[in-house]
Amino acid sequence: MLYFTSMKIFNNKYYKFSISELGFNLFLNQGNKYKLFLKSQVPFILYPEISGCSFIPDSWQLIETNNFGILSWLVHAKMTGSVQINLQNHFYFLDNRLICNANYSADKPHNLQGWSIVPKGSKLNCERIHTLSGQHGSDNHENGTWHSPEIFNFSTASHNWTYVPVAPRILFYNGKISILVGGTKISGDYGMEINLKEAEVESWRFNYGGMEDPLKINAKENIAGPRLQMQFGNNLIPEHAHKNFNKSLINDGLVIEKHYTPEENMWRRPWYCTWGDQMGIAGSALTQDQGGQPDYSVIKNVLTQNFVEKAADFIRKNKLNIGTIIIDDGWQDKRGDWNLMKEKFPDMRKLIDYLHELGFLVVIWWAPFLTEPTAEVLKRKGFTAGPTKKHKEMIINYSNPEVREWIEEKLELWFGSGPECWNIDGLKLDFLLEKIYPESQKGDISWRGEENAYYHLLKMITSISRRYKPSSGILHAPYNPMFAQFCTAVHTEERFDKNLRYFSNRFKLADIMLPGVWVAPHFNYNPVSVPEAIRRVKKSGGIVQIGRLLSPDVTPEIINEIRTLLLP
Repeated sequence: MLYFTSMKIFNNKYYKFSISELGFNLFLNQGNKYKLFLKSQVPFILYPEISGCSFIPDSWQLIETNNFGILSWLVHAKMTGSVQINLQNHFYFLDNRLICNANYSADKPHNLQGWSIVPKGSKLNCERIHTLSGQHGSDNHENGTWHSPEIFNFSTASHNWTYVPVAPRILFYNGKISILVGGTKISGDYGMEINLKEAEVESWRFNYGGMEDPLKINAKENIAGPRLQMQFGNNLIPEHAHKNFNKSLINDGLVIEKHYTPEENMWRRPWYCTWGDQMGIAGSALTQDQGGQPDYSVIKNVLTQNFVEKAADFIRKNKLNIGTIIIDDGWQDKRGDWNLMKEKFPDMRKLIDYLHELGFLVVIWWAPFLTEPTAEVLKRKGFTAGPTKKHKEMIINYSNPEVREWIEEKLELWFGSGPECWNIDGLKLDFLLEKIYPESQKGDISWRGEENAYYHLLKMITSISRRYKPSSGILHAPYNPMFAQFCTAVHTEERFDKNLRYFSNRFKLADIMLPGVWVAPHFNYNPVSVPEAIRRVKKSGGIVQIGRLLSPDVTPEIINEIRTLLLP
């Protein structure tokens, strides 16, 4: 084996990367003077976390290559202990970014807990940190959160409750240079987490289930790890840094920028969602819950076939330019079973045919991971998973192929045009903030990890729905660019009912993270501020949603103003 002792250095206008058997150093350029940003004791970035395994001293080997003008280094290492590991990191150095691919093989079956980015004790020198986060339904409508590096704990991994599955990224600032670090391969991301104490790394990893529920790996299996990207620049505005990061993923062929067919333009017309009127007529405020509480049921009980027909007739009678009707929560018997409540909807196909005659596209609400405590699906072996130590809810287990077959039948029922089918045009996917823990996934390993679970589910829904509706509308909220190709539009949680000053922050975030996707800020619950909300959505180029038309607090004057504002 060829050992190396000399220092290797790669220089760039933004960063300098040096590597030797003693570790690696990453410097950022501050006024033509490089200052240390990250110091590690090992000469590679990604390595597998396996209980009882440690590095073999002096086993590291470095190979430098230059293919088509792109400098790259291949770093080999060995680990020993419970299993013997051959590890490889492949670094690529480009104008303003550093890419690291990792893989390994082992001589025995073992448990993979995660991939460390740098080991415990690594030194990090930065002034501030920015993360994409925010609580669903809260007053935090900002694009993200600023942090101090002294004590910092953050994660997009499945054990944390963040606002829907965001892309696994963290943005660091040091002087006038920014560095955005993130996973760029959906099958290897699994959520990124970092813990700092006094600017020293306690842990920084992609979480694959940890010690509680690691991945089971076979002997001699080649395991491809994450694809990590560090992108450098003088982008001191978070939106600009994320946009440039996404551009690089598109250029590398990792993200497909959303493009719409002419037929899909029909989804650009304003939408009406029944939920706002369900609340207004019920006279009940929204209670955020996943279990079907009584006060929540009052709102759902308002939704009937007659109610939807009445809303459609009202829209057309008042000449409101609305192209889509969303039949929200309340059409189903129980969350998790997803059967039609025929007492309320005696003939769903007749209703949808009527809405189509009036020129509407029809979307139904669906929360694919929610399960009520009394749902019959809980009695079907392997169909649900949980609760776990960290997650107290039962969720639908889509890693089970039988579950996917069951859901495929429902999608065919909903989208199909046969005599027994409903013939809908799209789905509003909700509660995608539900965390998908690795220990809750006991089936197909390719669905393991939160990013994988969402990616494969959205891919399946899109594929099946387009068998029947080539321009089907799939509306959802995960802010991960890998999901852009599977949605028609993305919702944001900006209801901006009381205060419009927050408007556009979530909008900007979604627009950045999902390149080319149409954004639909949430409908407004407050009729008085609806006109101004419509103006702001139209100005931002988003899709307008209307939530209240039939409620007692909506006056004829408001309807008249809405009519004018909804014109193309």
